[in-house]
Amino acid sequence: MLSKENEDRLVLTGLYYHEPVPEWVSQVTLGNLYWCRNWTFRVRKDPNDNNYYMVDTYFDNKSILLTDDNFNGFQLIFDFNDVRPTSHQIARDYSDEDVYHVPVDSGGMKDGGKWFIKIDAKRDLSKVCSNIEEDIEKLQFQLRLKMDELERIKKQIAEGD
Repeated sequence: MLSKENEDRLVLTGLYYHEPVPEWVSQVTLGNLYWCRNWTFRVRKDPNDNNYYMVDTYFDNKSILLTDDNFNGFQLIFDFNDVRPTSHQIARDYSDEDVYHVPVDSGGMKDGGKWFIKIDAKRDLSKVCSNIEEDIEKLQFQLRLKMDELERIKKQIAEGD
């Protein structure tokens, strides 16, 4: 059961993380604690039994009864009301303190995870400049490769190949 004190501390619109707990998984998946689990959770209150559950975000079908004994193991990552989803391309222009990269669906982190930034975050202009410079360097490299390829083809044409 969850005490009133801990119930009051819950952020119902939050995303939580918990270190993997082998006792919470089946024997079949014991060798890979991330099999069909992200270990990121959303809070859900069951209207039938009035208990709170932490529901894993992977498939939304694995839940842990929230009790006073396990409450402190769940760490709030962020409140969904305080962030907005974004892409890595956009997130890279923001301070690391304003960006979250988390697994929140069945893609887990292997498919890149999901990116979120704080709603009130402002772009870090020094990072923006650095990212633009990096993009330019990559484009210049690609241009050099294409120019070299073009020269090789023109040389083959000239040699009658």
